[in-house]
Amino acid sequence: MKRRSLFDNNLFVRLISIVLGFLLWVVVSFSATSQGNGLTTTTQVLHNIPVIVLTSPQMMATSERPVRVNISVSGSIFDVATVQADSSGIRAVANATTMGPGKHQVPIIIENSPSSAVTYVPETPYAEVNIQERVASPFSLNVKVVGKPQSGMRLGLPISSNNQIVVSGPDALVHKVAAVKAVVDVTGSTDSVTRMVPVLPVNKSGQVVQGVFCNPETVTISVPVLSPVHQLQLVPFVTGQPEAKWAVSKVSVSPSSIAVTGPFQATLPAYLTLPPVSVARLTHSRTFEVAIPSPFNGAKLSVPFAQVTVELAPKGSTTLQGIPIKIIGTSGGHQYTVRGPQYVRLTISGANSQLANFQAQDVSVYVEVSGLKPNRPTVLPVTVTVPSYLSVAKVIPDRVTVVETK
Repeated sequence: MKRRSLFDNNLFVRLISIVLGFLLWVVVSFSATSQGNGLTTTTQVLHNIPVIVLTSPQMMATSERPVRVNISVSGSIFDVATVQADSSGIRAVANATTMGPGKHQVPIIIENSPSSAVTYVPETPYAEVNIQERVASPFSLNVKVVGKPQSGMRLGLPISSNNQIVVSGPDALVHKVAAVKAVVDVTGSTDSVTRMVPVLPVNKSGQVVQGVFCNPETVTISVPVLSPVHQLQLVPFVTGQPEAKWAVSKVSVSPSSIAVTGPFQATLPAYLTLPPVSVARLTHSRTFEVAIPSPFNGAKLSVPFAQVTVELAPKGSTTLQGIPIKIIGTSGGHQYTVRGPQYVRLTISGANSQLANFQAQDVSVYVEVSGLKPNRPTVLPVTVTVPSYLSVAKVIPDRVTVVETK
């Protein structure tokens, strides 16, 4: 039996014809209505589009109203939808490039439209613009370092990538700028600090002046953070004796002090003794070069060597009489005295140039009684101290008896 198609059914064919006729009528009617009444057009609003004010290079806008504007966009549904989908490039421009100083009303025009088949209407057709003459003034950058590095560290001089800054803007505002500064914080730093920081135009009160522009707007500042510096006095050390008729009259060292950097040393002394210089059998003045020893591990010296100059002069001697013997080192409330002679006679030898100015108060004679047992007479050596490079040739007496007093 032959299978019949739906199109062989008269009722089905009639229904299809009715549906197609209705759809055709709808299309024809919609097209005619669109051409006659424009019912396919629509209007949408683009909100908060920035207003851009254009001026000549010699002028600048100090204020404008409005800063942002809403724009009505009218056209076909398709074109308006296209504008809404790609509205990021649209600009509302107030072109004041031909205008001089003063307040102006400048028409707002729309640029960079993604479609020319629509109509753009800003809700405010004009921008009120205040135009002033642009001026520029150079300033030297003032770098301010705030904070402190880690304890014991020191700061070097800051270095800027640009020391000259040009401030531009309205004449009235530029004249308020008293200085241009950049601030760098080094709090707690142990190594050199490098920062990119903004340039700040400030007035006499240190407040930032708004409405002016700095060129460049940022600078790179480097602040060296260095090891601490210790100043150490150099002390020469001489051993031995020159030939018999000569004596050391003066010893000097160059440099007299050095700068030492390195890890912080809380117990670092104020002086540094140089390696010994022997003057044994020396017959004339001489300068020695000695290596300066490191005072601690990791120390860096400003110079590695020192020059020690030993000056000789003819040798002589002098005798002093009646120099009193002092007692030092008493403790526990005990008192002592010297039994017998309480004065000594001294013969001092050395360079005649030194002896010429030598006086009795330049010498000290004493016996040390610390640790002495009470109530027992004790014989102790007499100690004599004299200025550097002089020597004691003879002491009479050189030993005395010390007893406790009641």
